Amino acid sequence: MTGEGLSDKNVSKAHSKELSVLTSYRLNDFKKKAAFTLAEVLITLGIIGIVAAMTIPTLISNYQKKQRLVQLKNSFSVVSNAIRLSEVDNGPMTIWPTGADMDIDEYWTKYLKPYFANPVLCMTMKDCGYDDSFDTIKWGCGAQWNIMTSDARLLFKLKNGTIVFLPRNSYEADSTPIYVSTLYIDVNGASSPNECGKDVFVFKRTEKGIMPYPASGRDCHTSPSVCADVIMKNGWEYPEDYPY
Repeated sequence: MTGEGLSDKNVSKAHSKELSVLTSYRLNDFKKKAAFTLAEVLITLGIIGIVAAMTIPTLISNYQKKQRLVQLKNSFSVVSNAIRLSEVDNGPMTIWPTGADMDIDEYWTKYLKPYFANPVLCMTMKDCGYDDSFDTIKWGCGAQWNIMTSDARLLFKLKNGTIVFLPRNSYEADSTPIYVSTLYIDVNGASSPNECGKDVFVFKRTEKGIMPYPASGRDCHTSPSVCADVIMKNGWEYPEDYPY
């Protein structure tokens, strides 16, 4: 009896040892199968890199577009509010002096400068950060302007980086420059892309204050000067077919 009991115990221990060894082998085999080879790791990293290269630029571009929408709305608000404050003191912008009755220095010091927070008048485009390489035609919505303070032009930078440009495009019979009723707003200043409909937008003085240059049936694709109006009428969002 005693011998048989010891024999059974020995057999049980032998079985346990065999089971332990077998389990160990299986675990080691599983670990070997679960491990990645260097080639597999490199392939995986390569795929991740390709996906990142394809998606990151799109994510950055979408972020920049959204950011410019915010800048557009904020810039419009700042300029519009400043004009309204000036109109309280100086009457509607539609009756401000133009042509022969206009003194550009007075226009700046009386009608504009006091109503913005620390605006900087740019005597040349370089004073506002622009360089000679940027395309003035794209910036000017198809019109090429000499972007500098001269005669009836005003180019100034706001505290938030926005740049406002009030151009001149015609003359009185006596060759006196006529101050036009439109103004350009570059929502991110001299930073790229400096292109109409992307970061440069056109506005017009009206009896209701500063408003986007009206589309009036024109398309933003072919007439980028009306893009701000298209965006504003779409709840300050890009329409699905916006050319950007």
